[in-house]
Amino acid sequence: MKTTIPTKVKNTTIPGALAILVACMAFTGLAKAATLNEYLFDTTISTFPNNSGIYNQVTTGNSYIINPYGVYPSGTYDNLQVAGGKWGASTGMFQQTLTNQWGQGFGPGSTGLAGLGSFTMEMWVNPFTNPALETPLNFNGVSLNLQSVAGGYRLVSQFYTTGLVIHQAFAVGVISTGTWWHIAMTYDGTTLKQYINGTLDGSIAATGLVINNGSGGLFIGANTGSSQTFFGDIDEVRISDVALPAGTGTGVNQLAWNASLVAVPEPATVAMGMMAMGGFAFMRLIRRKRSS
Repeated sequence: MKTTIPTKVKNTTIPGALAILVACMAFTGLAKAATLNEYLFDTTISTFPNNSGIYNQVTTGNSYIINPYGVYPSGTYDNLQVAGGKWGASTGMFQQTLTNQWGQGFGPGSTGLAGLGSFTMEMWVNPFTNPALETPLNFNGVSLNLQSVAGGYRLVSQFYTTGLVIHQAFAVGVISTGTWWHIAMTYDGTTLKQYINGTLDGSIAATGLVINNGSGGLFIGANTGSSQTFFGDIDEVRISDVALPAGTGTGVNQLAWNASLVAVPEPATVAMGMMAMGGFAFMRLIRRKRSS
C-alpha cells in the first residue's frame, strides 16, 4: 500500500516556519529602535551616531564635559564626577552645585527631535535643592522639568508640535531631594506619558510631529546655559526615537528604571540576535519537514 503525505501537512509546514521568521523580524522592529543620544558619564567612549567625538568621563578627579566643539562652557565648571554614580557598574555622574551652576550643551544643535512622531527621554536625577523650576534635560523645547511643590518637586514633561502647540504632562507624585529617581517622558504619536521610577504619573492626548522651540541643542542640567539650572546629580541619560514602555526596567526595548545602561546591548546587537534566532527556527522546521 502506498503511503502519501497529507496535503495539509505539506502546505502548512513552510508557511508555519515563515510565520515564525516574520514574527521574529517584526519583533526586531522594536529592537532596532535607535538610541539617538546616551550619556553614562563614565570612562567609556560613546558609540551612538549623534555622540560622535564625545567622550563621557575622565579617569580621575573632576573635569569639563568635552564635545566636538571643544570645552563647553569656557570657565571653571567641572561638572563631571568620577565617583558617586547611581549604579555600581556606572561609576561616574554629572553634578551641579550652587558654585558650579551651568548646564552643559551638546550637539547636534538645530536638529533636535524635530520631525519625529515618537520619542523617549529618560535619566536618573538626585536633586539637592528645590528652586521654583529646574530643567535637568532640554532638547530644543523637548524637556523634563522639576517644579517645586511641598516636600520636593513634581515632574513636568513638555514638547511642541506644529504651530508651537505645547503639550505638557504634570505628575501627582512628589520627587524628594537627596534620593536618586528615574524620570522619563515618552510620546507615541497619540499620547504623552511620563514615568517616575517606572510608574506612570501623568499623561495627556497629543498628536503631530515634534518641532523645535529653540536651537541651542541638547542641554543637560539646565534649560539653556544657566537658565532653570538643576542642582544635584545626573546619571545615565538616554534619548530614543520610539516610545519605550516601562516594562520591568531592564533598559532593553524598555525604560531603564531598574538597571544600568552599562549592561544594555546596543539596539543593533539585539536585532541581530533576534534575526539569528528566527533564522535558526526557520532552518530547523525545514529540516524537520524534509526528514518526515
